[in-house]
Amino acid sequence: MDDLFITGEDRLIVDTHQKLASELEMKNLEMMH
Repeated sequence: MDDLFITGEDRLIVDTHQKLASELEMKNLEMMH
């Protein structure tokens, strides 16, 4: 995704998706151990 084309609202959406992805990754790592 190109940052040049991200507006304020899109930035919020991207940040939210990244936070959700990070939380899912942490849960997956916890389940693996």
